[in-house]
Formats: sequence, structure tokens, C-alpha cells
Amino acid sequence: MSTSDAYHDIQSIIQFSDESTKEAARKHYWTRLEQSLSGTLDFEALRICARLLLLSAAPESVEKSVQKLQRVILDYIPAQPNNEEQLYLLAEICSSSPQLGCSVFHNIINYILAATDTSNPDGSQATHYLIRSKEENQIKLGAYYRFLKCSYWLPSDQPHHITPKLVSLLAWSIGHDGLDGYAHDTISALLTLLSNRSVVVFDDNVEALPTSWNNRDPVSGQLQIMPGVLSDTLFDRLNKLPPVYFSGHASKAFRTWFQWVSYMISNAVETQAVYSPEYWSALRIGLLDGATDQRKYCLGILQQSLALCHQSFETPDITFDVSKKEGTIKQYRKYCTLFEIIVLDRYPNQVQACLPELTALLGPASLINSAWVTALLSAALNPKIQDGVRKPVGNWYLEYATSQPGSCITHTTFLAEGFLPWASQGSLFTSTLVSTRIKTTCSHGEALAKTIARLVVAAPGNMPASKFEPCTDPKNQHSSHHPSASSSITEQQAIVHKVLSYMLGTGGKIFPPAVIFLLDGLLQGLEESPDLLLEISDIEMIAAISRLPAMPEITAELCREYCAELSRYRNPTIPETQFLPAQAFLKEASARLQDVRRQLDATQAKSAAITASNNAPDKLSTLNEFLRELHRTQHKTIQDEEFVPTSAQIIRILDTCDQNSFLPSELYQVLDTFWEEADRQDYPRPVAIRLAALFFNPTCIQTSLQQFQSDSVNQNELKATITKALTSLHRFAEGRTYLVSALGLSLRRATFADPKLVTILPIVDFFIRFVENPPVAKKEFLFEVVAAEKLGEHLSRVLSSSENGLDLISDRDYVAYYGQREWIGYAALIDLLNRIPEDQAYVAKHIMDRLLEPWRTQKAPIPIISKFKNVFQLQIMLLLTESSVTKENADWYLDSFMHALILEPWPRYRFILEWIIARIYFHFPSKTHRILDDLARLDENSPVHIASLMKLALLTAPFLDSEDFALRLMVQLIPFSASPKVHIRHEAHWCFPTIFYLARERNWSSITDNPAFVALDKHIRSLEKFSAVPSTIRTLKLDAVKDFTLTKIFQGQYLRLETPDMQYVAHEDFIALYDLQPHTDGSHASPPRVPLGDPLPAIAFTTPPSEWKKSTPAPAPKQAQTSNTTPTFFQTKSGFDIASLLHTSGPPSAQHQRPASVILIASLIDNPTNLGGLSRIAESFGLEALYIDDLKKTAHKDFKATSVTSEKHFPIRELKAFQLPAWLVEQKREGWIVVGIEQTDRSGILGEGAVGDVQKDGYSIVLDGGEGGKATGTLPKKCILVLGAERSGITSEVLAVVDRCVEIRTVGVTRSLNVQTAGGIAVYEWWREWGGKV
Repeated sequence: MSTSDAYHDIQSIIQFSDESTKEAARKHYWTRLEQSLSGTLDFEALRICARLLLLSAAPESVEKSVQKLQRVILDYIPAQPNNEEQLYLLAEICSSSPQLGCSVFHNIINYILAATDTSNPDGSQATHYLIRSKEENQIKLGAYYRFLKCSYWLPSDQPHHITPKLVSLLAWSIGHDGLDGYAHDTISALLTLLSNRSVVVFDDNVEALPTSWNNRDPVSGQLQIMPGVLSDTLFDRLNKLPPVYFSGHASKAFRTWFQWVSYMISNAVETQAVYSPEYWSALRIGLLDGATDQRKYCLGILQQSLALCHQSFETPDITFDVSKKEGTIKQYRKYCTLFEIIVLDRYPNQVQACLPELTALLGPASLINSAWVTALLSAALNPKIQDGVRKPVGNWYLEYATSQPGSCITHTTFLAEGFLPWASQGSLFTSTLVSTRIKTTCSHGEALAKTIARLVVAAPGNMPASKFEPCTDPKNQHSSHHPSASSSITEQQAIVHKVLSYMLGTGGKIFPPAVIFLLDGLLQGLEESPDLLLEISDIEMIAAISRLPAMPEITAELCREYCAELSRYRNPTIPETQFLPAQAFLKEASARLQDVRRQLDATQAKSAAITASNNAPDKLSTLNEFLRELHRTQHKTIQDEEFVPTSAQIIRILDTCDQNSFLPSELYQVLDTFWEEADRQDYPRPVAIRLAALFFNPTCIQTSLQQFQSDSVNQNELKATITKALTSLHRFAEGRTYLVSALGLSLRRATFADPKLVTILPIVDFFIRFVENPPVAKKEFLFEVVAAEKLGEHLSRVLSSSENGLDLISDRDYVAYYGQREWIGYAALIDLLNRIPEDQAYVAKHIMDRLLEPWRTQKAPIPIISKFKNVFQLQIMLLLTESSVTKENADWYLDSFMHALILEPWPRYRFILEWIIARIYFHFPSKTHRILDDLARLDENSPVHIASLMKLALLTAPFLDSEDFALRLMVQLIPFSASPKVHIRHEAHWCFPTIFYLARERNWSSITDNPAFVALDKHIRSLEKFSAVPSTIRTLKLDAVKDFTLTKIFQGQYLRLETPDMQYVAHEDFIALYDLQPHTDGSHASPPRVPLGDPLPAIAFTTPPSEWKKSTPAPAPKQAQTSNTTPTFFQTKSGFDIASLLHTSGPPSAQHQRPASVILIASLIDNPTNLGGLSRIAESFGLEALYIDDLKKTAHKDFKATSVTSEKHFPIRELKAFQLPAWLVEQKREGWIVVGIEQTDRSGILGEGAVGDVQKDGYSIVLDGGEGGKATGTLPKKCILVLGAERSGITSEVLAVVDRCVEIRTVGVTRSLNVQTAGGIAVYEWWREWGGKV
């Protein structure tokens, strides 16, 4: 017999007993109750004592008993503040006895009033319970609030304590420290209770209840609370709270709010709160900055609140026209769905798909207030959201604001506080930076500038900016709205002011190129808005922006130029005396522009690049004079700004002086002095650029050579200094690519002057390091290139009215700052290798051998991407074949390159390796027999080797001009054309028609007259793949002789096919090199071994530099379509029903009960990935628990990767595999049925019942054993599912105790399923069977 049944039996006996018996029972159970006070409270005794109150006839006895029981309950509640199950039982006991219940609740309310120092006329009744300790008092308050909450979980047909005094107290508690959470939980339970139409209250409260609050049921005679009693009481309190209360972690507040709105709608009660501006402002704040649950409540409140509106009204956050109520509700419902997809679900593919719908929703017919639009966008662009969502939303807004700027002119605050923090991220600029030989552009920066310009132009210049703008950061405001920068400025001025304020407000912690593009956008907007003038505050900010720190050189100059141009738009009516700090900047900006114009007027056909050396005064004529001047000035001659002009004079002296006019020691002293000063200055740009021309001046090299050959004592000093300069400058160039050209040009000039330079400098080491780690411009430097181009465009625009303007503009471009681009340096060094003299061929061979060594010694398997490999190495080796390979070493090189070719998987590398081998065969045609011999020797188990040999034969046949070679090759190609190996067959299909065509050109009749050859040629040419345009490197045609030019080697089409690779140098770079340094410059320049060749047709080559080394294409940034796009139906991935946000009532045990009476056993499974997946399945389907063999596995990274935090939301318990049989037997005694998911000879098919199978009380009963002796495949209602190990399944020990086994029907060849999949199918089948019955 259960405890509850025994209680009812005792209660029935006492009810029909006489008074003496009742008194005896009262004493007995009171004694039991008193004895339990020191430990666990005897709830059965307490319940009977409370029941006896109703049976007592003496009022004095009742009053005394009530006081005693009340003391027990009031003392016990704080002793168990977190045990909601026991608090619920106490509330249930109080509800069963009206006298006791009213007394307990009355004292609790008075205690709360007294303890919180609120106005309480009856507080004296509770002072007896006050505790001096603040901490203990807080614990007691929390316990009493929890008790009130648990009391509202009682069924609605049991009496409850609900009075105006209590409701006011709960509302007052909201927002107070220490009480807020308790109050919300209690009100939430109360609102859940009041969602029932009939709620019974204590009769003893009738005098305390207004007549509008109560109603007596004519049938039961019980006093019931009237619907709608809360009315505006709750929101009146919420309305008094500051906006910051609703930001951040205010989920409970919005849960209460949501339940209140639902309560008002369900009871058809009207409220004036929805017409209050504060109502919608607080709701927007909660939606803008809150956790997922909070935002879901806000979306529910938004939708339901619109249904409460019955008249037209307008607030800063919403405009409601009652005549368009249905359309408004429909649009806001769609808005809520979009908010859920973009901000709550955050699946990037769904976000991208719903953006056209967002565009349509915000179109001309939109009824959505812009405040809600910016709330959605601000939430989506919040830094806490992943980039996969922020990026498409931000890009969508860029395009939307550009195409429909009129819809965005009220987004001023969002622009500065929500959009610009996202749009100015450095990663957005770097990821869209594309550099070509024609132009370097940043698509994100250009889009940002265009957006700012369009917003400025579209904003009305004659309409004042909105007095109040919704703030996107409620933590930074003191009211629900904050005023714009100035109440008298226009919308145009407000946008400019906000953009300037944002840039300045970052405190310099902003990506420098972002400043440039923002200023560019403002300038474009101001140029198209002639009536727009800037106020003093704007000019002051512009002056401060022009001095932002940590900007690169050209970027800083462009920033100052933009700021100077912006200052021209200042309001002329403002008195000069008001400008103060900005005045100096304006004068400086004006003077700068005037100085530019004076230079233009004074310059006649000025050179496009005026260098410091041209302008340096001729103060010195010899190195000796320089040293004396250096000593006299104590090195001030070369310090700081004097370094560049003085180094220019020394270079001029070295270029023009006789080598005998100075001593080598003097030259060493000069060079050493300059290096020390450069080191002291930490090698700034102007200094570093000069060092190469100084240290590698031909005079310096020749002097060092003479010293080296004369065996002088000081020979090592000068050589060591120049060597140190070469090593250091090369290291600098790897990080500063602008040094590559200076270094390459200087070395080329010095080598042509005296090729013996290689004997004193580590040229081989230099080239090896250069080729293995070719310097590539970094993204941050390419932004300097962008700034240089924009600076030139800006100056040409500003100074276009000047006759000689374009002459001066060239003084402030990239070349003026950094010299030639790195491409010229590559061209210089490649040209140097291409002109190695015959007597120094050993240098080329050393470089070739060291580059080849890692390729020659690699072993299978070969990684596709390797640190030591790059295409530049192979290009240089291809170039060096002309000077390195001789008859004596040709076989060694052929073997080495063939080894690399056979192992290499990357098509581009194979292409160049084949070209290198073909060039060796070109120089030594007698060795081509190796190709056909190897083809005949190999079997088809070496498909890559055979395909490589066929390709080599194809490359060598044209220059061999041998009919016999071609015939032998054609004979071997016939069986290869029918090979089952795809690699061999495809290569043969490509080679055969090509050789046949060559035979026709050269009239090789032994081939062209062969009918078998003719037929096979016709068949292969009919195939579509043969006539298609080459789309892969393997099908790219190559002439090993005619295509052997610098242009085809370093700029060939093979670099652009498939995954584009780095193009280090181009035809025009060699042309520019020859113009700067003619190859006749110097008497020792050798003729080139490889011709330059003709230029290639212009092809846009736009691979982003950061991706070149990775050999992976960079995806173009996706832009959401904002126009001419028909929105399609979309689905939210998760979705939530508004009703699902409402809480349920009932005892705590029922509230936390899992919905499925299924236990999943995974103790036999070891794989953490599978266990994590099963955790996700078990939690998603509401299973009671998951059992695994070791709880430590829940911390494994593979478990977490598939569980997606499901383990935090339901019980996972430990059950060792060896304990499993005994545990299952114990559970079977408690009524569970154990089902194993296993394939046995008696397994039933999951979901199929056996013959004679019937269901009774959740149990499956087989009447006749079933068809073929098979067990039933249906699952019982109270079920334990046992899963087997990944390979061995369920052990025999476990199979012995299971009630039956089921298997999942499959129809494919593979009979088994992954354990996660099998578990998911079984659990779904349980829900299909029992889902509607739980």
C-alpha cells in the first residue's frame, strides 16, 4: 500500500471518530511531528494535523493549533530553501486547511514587507520572525518567495492565496537587488496558474479581495479569482525601471512580461501599456542585447502585443495604423521569423537564403519601423555572432544601403554603433584585397565608401535629424533614447557627424585602411551635396583624425589629404574665433594645397620621378672629404634626415671617381659608418632603400675584389661588410618587398660591371634562399599600394584644373615613396641567372643541384603541398638547364628529374618537370632512346610512370624529327589506348592524334598510310574531350622548343589553369628592366641564354596574394541580391511555437520528468564519437537517461564534437559493462522491458508485430510465438534499449537477460548500420508507436 493510500485511510477513520479519539490522534501525530523537527519533517503527521483542524469544534483549540503548525511550517521553509519538492508538499498541506493556509501566507507576506522596510501597517505581526543577520535574512526571504512560487504550482481547483497586497508586493520586488529573480519566478508561476479559467482562492480572504477580483462558482460554491485581475499592475512596475535593466541578462524579466501579455490576450483584457513609448523601447532593448531565451520571449511579446493594440498610435519605435492591423501583424510575424533565422538559428546557408526575403520585407510597402530593422541588423552584426552570419548580413546591408539609401537614412545611430564596428574589421578588407599588375583594389573598402557616399547624398539636407534615435547600445544610455549630436543639424550632417565620431571614438584602434575608405566615402558624398556644410565640431574631429597614430606612410599622407579636402566644406558663417584647435589644422591644410599649386606653376615639364640624389647639393667630391666632414660634425652629417641626401652624394662620388682616388680602408670606413647609422635608426624605409645602391655600387665591388686578390691584411673587412649587407638586406626584403627591386637592380648592375663578384659574395646562398622563399608583398603593404593609387587619383581630381598638375602628381605615387615594384627586382635577378657567363657555369650548377636535392631525394608518399616546394624553384631549374646540364652529367639529371616526376602528384609541378626533361633531351637527342626503352619495359602496374613517358615522347618527337621514333611510339600507344588504367588510357588518347598530326605535317608515310593508325586517330578525334578547350594542365599543349621563352616560363597559361599559382614576373617587367638598366650597361654582360619572347594576350590575373603560396583560390565575397530578386519561400531550421514559451505547472517532479519512458544503454560502446551522437539522440528525443561505461568519456573532444552540449541537459550515468546483466535484471523487477538492438536468429523486425501480438498496458504479448518463432519487433512503452559494441555487438551475457531482440530491416548489400544510426532509428520508432500516448 502506498503512503498516499495509507493517509487517506487514516483520514477516513479519524473523520468518523468521536472527539476523544480525534484528540488522541491529534496528540499522537503532534508528538510524531515534534520528534521529526530535528531531522526530516514528517509530512504525513503534518498533513493529518492540518486535517484535524477542519474536524475540531473548539475555536480556541483551532487557533492554538494553527499557531503551532504555522510556526513549524514557517521555521521549516528556510531550513529547506532549495528543496522545491518539499516546499510543494508544504504548500499542498496549507491549501488543504484554509485556516492554516491563510495564516501561513499572511505571516509570510508581512515578514517580506517588514524585512524589506516597505510600508506595512501589519508589520508588527512579523517582527517576531526577523533575523538580525543580513545573510540569514536574505536566505529566509528567498525561501519564502520559493514557497509562494511552489504554492502556485498547485492545481487550480485547490485554494490559493492571491490578494492585491500580494500582487503589489511581487510587482514591487521586481528590480530590487536580491529579490528580482525570486519575484520573477514567483510571478511566472502565478501567471501560469492564472492561465486557467477557474482558479480557487481561500474564502478567508474575501474581505481583502475587491469585488472585481472574485467570483463564487454557483455549482461548487468555491471562491474563484476573476480573469484579468493583474491588468496593468505588472507593467506599471516594469515601466519604472531604467533601460539598462532590460539589457544583457534579463531573461526572467522578459519571461514574466511574455506570460503577462499571454495572460492579457487569453482573458481578452485590454491594456493601455501597449500605447506607451517605454513599452516598445524596453522591448527593443531586450531584443537587441540578450541571450537566446530572452530574445525568443521578446519575439513572442512583439507578436502578441500587436494583437493587444486596438487603436492607432505612434512612438519612436513603432507606428501602428489600426486600419492596417492585419497586414502589420503579418509583416512583424515574418520579421520575427527572419530574426530567428539570422540571429537565433545562425545557419549560414539559411541566412544567405533569407536575405532576399529581408529585402522584400523592408521595401516600399513595409510597415516595419526602422528601429526594429536596426535591432535585427545590430544583433546580427554583434561580435558574439560567428563570422559566417555577420559577413553575409553585413554585405547585404552594404548593397542594400547603396541601392536603396532612402530606406536607410534613419539608421544613423546603427551606422555608427552597429554597422561601422563590423564594416571596419581588418579581416574584411584583407580578404577582399586583389592585386593585379594594372590595379590593386579592395572590394570591401570600395563598397563601404560607396555606401557612405550614397547615404550622405540620399539623406535630406533640409530636414532636421530625428530628435530621438534608438540606441543600439542600451548600456551607454541613461534613458530609452538619446538625442542626436545636435537637435538643429540635418540628416545629412548627422550621418557625417556619426561617421567622424566613430573614427575618432576608436582611439586609434581602427584598421588604418578603414579610415581611408570612410573618409573617401564622406568626400564623395560631400562632392555630390553642394549645400552640405560642416560645423565646428566636425572640423575639430577632422583635425584629430588627420593625426591618428600608427598609420603607414602613404596611408597617413592620404589621410591628411582627405582631411584637408574635407575641411574645405566648413560652414563659412562660423566666426574664425570659434575654431581654436581646428584653426591650426585648417591653416596647415590650406598652406599644403597652396604649396602644391605654387610648385605646379613653377614646374615646367618636370621629371616624373625626382629623386633625392638629383636634389642633393654638391658639397663633397671625395671620400676623404666626407670622412673629414663626418669627423668634424661628429657624425651629424649622416644622422636622421641627413642620411638620404648624404648617401646620394656618396653614390655619385663612387659612380664618377677614379678607383685610385681613395684608399680601400677609407671605403670600408665609409660603408661601416653608414651601416652603423642605419642600424641605429633601425633601418627605416628611406634608409633601407639607399643601402643596396650604396653597398653594391660597382666601385665598392671592384675595390673589394682587388683587396681580395691582393691578399691584403684588410681584405676581409670590406668583403665582410658587403657580405653582411647582402645577407641583412635579403632578410629585410623577405618582410619588406619594396627592397627587392633595389637589391636586384644593384646586384645586377654590380655583376655586369664585374662578374667575379660571385667569388667574394655568397651569391649561391643568396639565390637558394631567394628561390626557396620568394618575397611576396604582404596584405598590409598592398594597402600602401592601394593608398598610393588613391592618392594619385585624389590629387589628379583636386588639381585637375592646373595646367601642369599631372607632372607633380607623379612625385607622390608609389615609386616616389618605395621605388619600383618587386616585380622589377625579380626580373633583374632572373635576367642575371639567364646571363651567367660560360666561365661561371659552375655557379649555375651549384644553384641547380641545391634546388634539385630535395626533389631528387623525396620518397613516396609525396604530400601535395609541401613547405620545401614551390613553382618558382622549378621555373628557375628550367631556366638553369641551359647552363648547368652537360653531356657528362645529363644522365644523372635525367634520372633525378624522372624520379621527381614519377613521384610528384601535383599537375603544375609535373608540367614543369616534364618540360625540364624535354629540354635536356633537346640538347642531347641521342639519349631519347631511354623513353621508348622504358615504355617497352614497364607493365601497366606503373600507370603514372607510363603516362609520364608518353608525355615526354610527345614533347620530344617534334624536335627529334625522327620517323622511326614516331613509328615505334605509335605502335606502343595502340595497346595503351585500350588500357583499363584510366591514367594510361587518357594520356594515350591525347598523344596518339597529336603524333599522327605531326606525321602528316612531315609526310611520314609509314604512319599516315597505316589503316589501323588512321582508324584509331579518327575514333579518338571524334571524342568530345579531344576537341574541348584545355581546362586542365594535363591537356595543355606545350612545345618544348618554341615555348621556351622567359615569358612562357614565368607567365605561361599553366599558372592560371586549375588552382591559380603565383606569377612572380611578367613580360612587361623585363621590358621595364631593360629601360632602367640596359643589358649593355657594363662591359661584361653576357647574352641571354633564354629569349624573352613575345608578350602574352592580356588576361586578368586576380589571385589574391595571400593565397598564392597556399595554391588555393580565394572565393569572391558573396553579395546578397537586393534588387530584381524574387524572394522564395524559406523555412527556419529550428523554429519555436509561442505556446512552447509558456511554463507548465504541477509538482517539481512532474515538471522535470523526461517525456519518453526509454533508457538507452551504451555501456558496450567505446568510441567517444558514437557516444556523443547517442547523447544528442537521447536528449533530443527526451529519453530518461543514457548509460555509458565511463563518464570521463563525456569530456573527450570527439564526444563533444558530436554531442553539441546535449550532455548538459539530461542525465548520463555510469554503468560498467560487467555490471550490465545484474543491473538489467534489477530493472526488470521494477517493470522495465529490456530490448536489444541486435541481429539474431530470433530477432523481430523493428516496427513489425508478430502473429497474435497484442498490446496491453504498454506490454507486448505474443499469443502463439509469432511467425517462424520470431520475436515481436514492436517496442514496449516502458523500455530499456541495449546497443551493442561497434564490431562484436551485444555480448552473450547480456543477450541472456534481454527480453527480446529487434533488428532494423535493410535492403542493400551492407547489412549493418552505424550504432548512432541504429539507435536513432529505434528511438524514433518508439515515438512513432507511443508518441501520442505519453
